[in-house]
Amino acid sequence: IIDSICYCPANFRNIFEHIRNKVTRQFPTHTKSFYTAIAGFIFLRFFCPSLLSPKSFGLLSEHPSPQVTRDLTLIAKVLQNLANLVEFGKKEPFMAHCNPYITENIETMKKLLDTISRSPDEAVDELPVKTSINWGREMARVHSHLVDSLGEMQEKFSPDDEELRSLR
Repeated sequence: IIDSICYCPANFRNIFEHIRNKVTRQFPTHTKSFYTAIAGFIFLRFFCPSLLSPKSFGLLSEHPSPQVTRDLTLIAKVLQNLANLVEFGKKEPFMAHCNPYITENIETMKKLLDTISRSPDEAVDELPVKTSINWGREMARVHSHLVDSLGEMQEKFSPDDEELRSLR
């Protein structure tokens, strides 16, 4: 994933930059909140689902065996926790042995999220996209994702946080 950042479509990076700016302005005291917002998009919506259902994403021609499916599920759990910059806790104690890996790679994950949430410095070699983008529809999708994430954000931040409560 790290080595393929340069292939992240510029449109995605522009959207991630917009999310980063909005979340940073909305929650200036929560320095990690934009990481959660961006990680929710790219890992929760793209990378982890492709691990959980590789045939659906054209990565395999057949469904993997039950054991491989279980292994991919565990990898997706680790990847999602790393993307959220959190270790495993009491909810999944059987995964706690992965916490050293998460701790060792948090800074790398932050660097990845920092990089993909900034417009590229140079042109990205990507497939052509539709010339007309329905920005209203795309921003509605972004809004829907943020609304879906609001509960999780409320759990992570103080319930007395005026900035978070103002989003309702």
